[in-house]
Amino acid sequence: MPQSELKIAYKWILKAALLGDLEAIELLTGYDDDQFQAMGVSDPAKWLLESKSLPVPQAVKGMDVSESFRWLQRAADLGHPNAMYVMGLCHSEGYLVPQSDWFAFENFLLAAQRGWPEAQFKLGRCYATGTGTTINYLRAVVWYKMASKKGDEDARFALEWSFAKVSNFTLREWWNTKIGRVQEKQIPAAKLYQAKAEQGIAVAQNNLAGCYFLGLGVKTDFAQAARWCRSAAYQGQVEAQNNYGLCLVHGHGVQQDYAEAFDWFLMSAKRGFSEAEGNVGSCYDRGRGVTQDLKLAAEWYGRAAKQGLATAQNNLGNCYEHGDGVTKDLEQAVTWYRRAAVQGLTVAHCNLASCYEEGKGVPKDINKAITEYCLAVAQGHFEAEYKVWQLSNGQIVFKK
Repeated sequence: MPQSELKIAYKWILKAALLGDLEAIELLTGYDDDQFQAMGVSDPAKWLLESKSLPVPQAVKGMDVSESFRWLQRAADLGHPNAMYVMGLCHSEGYLVPQSDWFAFENFLLAAQRGWPEAQFKLGRCYATGTGTTINYLRAVVWYKMASKKGDEDARFALEWSFAKVSNFTLREWWNTKIGRVQEKQIPAAKLYQAKAEQGIAVAQNNLAGCYFLGLGVKTDFAQAARWCRSAAYQGQVEAQNNYGLCLVHGHGVQQDYAEAFDWFLMSAKRGFSEAEGNVGSCYDRGRGVTQDLKLAAEWYGRAAKQGLATAQNNLGNCYEHGDGVTKDLEQAVTWYRRAAVQGLTVAHCNLASCYEEGKGVPKDINKAITEYCLAVAQGHFEAEYKVWQLSNGQIVFKK
């Protein structure tokens, strides 16, 4: 954290002084406003800027961290981008101020708008992860791009990954998609990832695996995808551990092995990765790679569902609807189906529609059922289209 910076009070006092703060100018020069006027100096800040190096006053040398922080805050309030950026770091990590992602975001935004590249990178990450603001991958790309133009290597690396987000898929989702190339603009990420991956950087290895899986900048190669994913997984990269488990489940580039896949899912899930938690639940649910245990399946679905994973929320709803591993509770089923549907999961719309259609856990309401089925139809669900036609007595027909 910026503790070492904060101890250098002179740095922040000087920045405040150059921005016209009279208290800072007096502290550095020993002259107050009246003395400057007597000297014929109308702009003390400009005079200070043009002066030869001044000795650091003894009072400044003895300042502690809290006093340095006060001057950091003063410089930030006066609009100095570096000070704003460091204030953002303080809020982000709860150093000398209460931890607040929102205040961190605000400070990064102000510094980024003033052209500070480190702040532009941090702001891009805030938009990419939803830290202190709503996730917005397009804005993440914009700020990463601005930072990368100023030579920020981390921003260059993150930029290509964020382009993938804007293209409507994520590197977490590719393992769950059907085999095939994404018909989007090809992203020149592979070379960047390759260089980082060969240096042993786990996140780059995982992302390079995604490029090989989707054919982004390289020829589709499931064996290479599995190889790089495995390398990252062995380094403990939590997302790669889950992804390599998926390679083993589907036999993508490796021999299909449910038992080994379960081990990787469990390793990732124990570290709190929601998608791995959902996959552990699925293994217990289906008895893949482990003895079937519906109670444990519901437990792992629940962990992932509470973290907001839509597929796990839908699966937990199924558990409550049918009493699989939990006490049957139709109202709970509806609650979890609704949470998954709000995130746009097609099957959750259908399950919620079925509850409204049959009055399971909610009062029977055909109109609401039709609405939910229509939302599923909008996502290409053929059976939902038939249900809409059936429930509307043929009044609603979708044009081809």
